Amino acid sequence: MATYSKGANGAFSGKVGSVIGSNWRSIDYLRGLPKKSSKPSTEPQLAQRAKFALAALYLSPIKDILNIGFKDKQLNKITGYNAAVKIFLNQAVSGSYPDFVIDFSQVVVSRGSLSVFHGLNASLQGADLVLNWQSILNATILLPMTRLL
Repeated sequence: MATYSKGANGAFSGKVGSVIGSNWRSIDYLRGLPKKSSKPSTEPQLAQRAKFALAALYLSPIKDILNIGFKDKQLNKITGYNAAVKIFLNQAVSGSYPDFVIDFSQVVVSRGSLSVFHGLNASLQGADLVLNWQSILNATILLPMTRLL
């Protein structure tokens, strides 16, 4: 993968031959097409994939909260969700493949300097947990409890 600044015809997005152009957070990227491997996955690869699947299973339902909780100027190259996944993989997952265990005391949902959430309250609406608070943007987040348990 490579970054570039103003190619011959400017930045582009999409596929041109065997090259793919894209843009993320105002940075233009070029990369080649992926190559399909015929080799079977190794045990460490399977273990890492299982860890990522576990992280996505538990963190994706609260992605909006994580993007707010890790919203800090020092994280300018990484999203809040990605920062939470990194911490989750390094601190909260233990055990060996395929029997991974989550240490919920090590799960982090925010880091850095945050403004105070005024009027924070939580309520159950059926099978969902609803969080409301007053901040610069009035926010309501609906969390399906079935995905959190």
